[in-house]
Parts: sequence; C-alpha cells; structure tokens
Amino acid sequence: MLTRYDLTCFDLNNNDEVFVKEFENAQKLYVSNNYIYVISGSDVSCFTHGGEEQYVNHLGNNVTEIEACQLGNGEELVVSLEDVSMKRFKGVNVTFDYAKVVGLVNCMCWVDGGVLVGTEEGTIAYYESKKSKWKAKSTHPTFKIINWIKDGKDNVLVARKNGTIELRDHKKGTF
Repeated sequence: MLTRYDLTCFDLNNNDEVFVKEFENAQKLYVSNNYIYVISGSDVSCFTHGGEEQYVNHLGNNVTEIEACQLGNGEELVVSLEDVSMKRFKGVNVTFDYAKVVGLVNCMCWVDGGVLVGTEEGTIAYYESKKSKWKAKSTHPTFKIINWIKDGKDNVLVARKNGTIELRDHKKGTF
C-alpha cells in the first residue's frame, strides 16, 4: 500500500505558503543551506527552497541516511543505502562510490572533508575519499553524530541510544 505525503514549505516571516509537493512513501526530509532533499525509498529528490525541482537520483537501494555539505563551488551529498554502501554525489553525478561500509548507517556527519558514520550495530568509522581511516566498535547503536570544534580543532560528539555521549578526535577516533 502506498502512502502519500505532502511537503508544505512556509515563509515564517510572512506566514505564507511557498509551495506544496506530494510524495509517495516519503521517509525522510533533509534541509541544507541551499536545498531540500526528500527521501522516498531508493529515490532522493532535490528542490530549491522555492520548490523548484533540481533532480531526482534513483539509487536502486533504499536510502538510510543523507548528509550534505558545501564543498568548493557546490553542494555535495553523501547517501547511505540499505545494502551497507554509501555514494557521494554532486547533483546527479556520482563523485565516488564508497562501496561497503562498516554497517547499516543511521547517522552521519561531514568533518574536515571526510564523513563520520554511525551504525545500528554500534560501530563508528571515519572515511576520507573511499577509505576508512579508523573504526571504533561498541555494542550500543548510535543516535546522532555532530561536528564540534573545540580549541580550533575538529572533534565529534557521538550520542548513543543508551544515553552515553562520547567526545572523539575525528582524525584518530581517540577519546
């Protein structure tokens, strides 16, 4: 059974509706500084904040997580998939394919040009280019990962579903 969802965007300053889009099986919404991304199964739809469709990526596997970052002259997007792989995009073009990653990704964060991922299985890993630079295992699934700058240095906060929070060096994975 297909479920329909409406995405309604409002201008809060003028209390005015900007646009409405209808989706089948929409599961996640991600808003960056430049675009709105809607995940529906294996599709990622990209819209401007004014509602103009930019593109739709058909990925062949269900999307589990998405993260965008402004890099150089455009926005890039990392998408994790149910088959335990990740892909990096600039628009519809694949920048590169990470292939298999450490587990089923449920959260991710851009840090210093790389991507830190957390998994349902509890493992976290930092990827630069296509390779994992480090991994740390835990029995507790991740909930959220945030880039946190302390003393001018990139660090990451890793929140786990059991309530613990870890502060780690993003380059080495150490506490």
